[in-house]
Amino acid sequence: LRRALVRGGAMSAPPVPDHVRRMAVRAAVRDAGADLLPQMDSLELVGLISWRYDNPVGQLASRLGISPARQVNASMGGETPVRLLHDAAIRIANGDCRVAVVAGGEALYARGKSRKQKVRLDWTPQPAREQSTTFAESKLHLRKIAKQLGMRSPAQIYPLYEMATQAAWKQSPAQANKASAELWSQYADVAAQNPSAWLKHAPSAEDIGTPSGTNRLIAWPYPKLMTANPNVNQAAAYIVMSHALAKELGIAEDRIVHLHGGAAAHESDDFLDRDSYAHSTAQAAVLDKAVELAGGSPEACME
Repeated sequence: LRRALVRGGAMSAPPVPDHVRRMAVRAAVRDAGADLLPQMDSLELVGLISWRYDNPVGQLASRLGISPARQVNASMGGETPVRLLHDAAIRIANGDCRVAVVAGGEALYARGKSRKQKVRLDWTPQPAREQSTTFAESKLHLRKIAKQLGMRSPAQIYPLYEMATQAAWKQSPAQANKASAELWSQYADVAAQNPSAWLKHAPSAEDIGTPSGTNRLIAWPYPKLMTANPNVNQAAAYIVMSHALAKELGIAEDRIVHLHGGAAAHESDDFLDRDSYAHSTAQAAVLDKAVELAGGSPEACME
């Protein structure tokens, strides 16, 4: 498994969405240190929202100069990249695939800037909506009551879990905010060291958890720095193959990330049908299985 992340350029030269995804795949190939493009027989593209295409994965393959037998416009969703990794490993283990590539990327920052500046983007011509590729899970399955109450996005749904877990864990809102902010600050410290990070600074836990003029409240209790930011020009890609093939192709051991196993589960798409907001049944099942596969205890997983 090799992976790479790339960050698009400034608005003076806005990155075309399929260009940043192509950059990510080529960066992953360079990271592996072997000529893997001709070996790729599976290419999957994570669902995107920046631009409409009639077949985005096909256009990405064409721009990479490859024609893998398997080309898939995959679904949307935060778990999609991990699920596709899991599925690719299974196909490889079963002998159904040799080299699988998964890529994804967005250029919503450029689109937002172009609207504000009234700049016409010279990108791939968009097909009519009815001719555009529709990605699975592109819309939340919402009941009428959820729509009436404005519960239309993850940022508006996660507070249900936040409130329920606070009660279950006997935390006050201030204690929960502090714990979350301290965790996010650790993530920010790591991201600040990555040249492809969207934000190059590492805000403190206090700055992350405190609403301000530059950290507005998005959906209580989450300010901007606690909320996923879709308005970026970023892409990522990873390559999956068997260890035997990696060695055959001359990929150095320090360029290889080993997969030990995986697990997947799925809860109801309708958040009103889920059994609790104090825990995730699917997540608990997946974590228990992953720990079992990795050695039987969280401590063993860290060794």
